[in-house]
Amino acid sequence: MTKEFEDYNGVNEQGRTNNLAHDALGELCSTIFYKGNNALAKAFPNVFAEAVPEGTVALAATALAAAINEYKTGVYRLTKFAADLYQPIYENIIELYTSVHHDRYHSNKCQAVHKKWARAASHTGWRHDWGLKLNLD
Repeated sequence: MTKEFEDYNGVNEQGRTNNLAHDALGELCSTIFYKGNNALAKAFPNVFAEAVPEGTVALAATALAAAINEYKTGVYRLTKFAADLYQPIYENIIELYTSVHHDRYHSNKCQAVHKKWARAASHTGWRHDWGLKLNLD
């Protein structure tokens, strides 16, 4: 399963792999962690403002793997999203991040994608205003 996430969005214009950078994964992170009244990004703006945290990307990728697994036979079959089934997938994704961080090019590229996703999500109005108001009299 992790090989699919490793090659998740093909290659860039230089022929370098886009590790854990598929737009669908970014949209899933935006939907889960940045949107809605109970979004974690609203509760913890200091954690989510700069970039989507790697652990949350790994969780979203694991949830995506679980959703795909429910349709693996071509017919929907409810599968319990439980640690005993999906923790190994989550841990493999975290290991992928560890490998990515050993390569400066891919580490920088991965961080840039996470920042891009957070900026895109910030345009949906999740940022906390801290009660500050602007008056332009």
